[in-house]
Amino acid sequence: MLLEIVIQDVQLAVLFVFFIAIAWLLAEFKGMKDEMRERFGINNETLKLQLQAYERLSVFADRASLKNLVARTPFAALNVVDYQLTLLDTIRTEYEYNISQQVYVSA
Repeated sequence: MLLEIVIQDVQLAVLFVFFIAIAWLLAEFKGMKDEMRERFGINNETLKLQLQAYERLSVFADRASLKNLVARTPFAALNVVDYQLTLLDTIRTEYEYNISQQVYVSA
């Protein structure tokens, strides 16, 4: 009877120590993860800005494609040279609109 009580107490103590060790390890891993994010400059805000920048870059690439560019730019009685200049101006305008996002896009 006494041996059964001691074994149950030992089992409870081992279980308690096990859960304390797991909690401690989880806290350590979270601290290490936060330290790595801080060291490498990674945070959720930076990731959001990078994703938005890549999204704007893909929109720019789509809008600057020849097919979409010609469809958006009116041809209304322009000669070829003037139309080329209009297309280039449209591309520059799109580029300038998206230039602030380039900070968050890697080379």
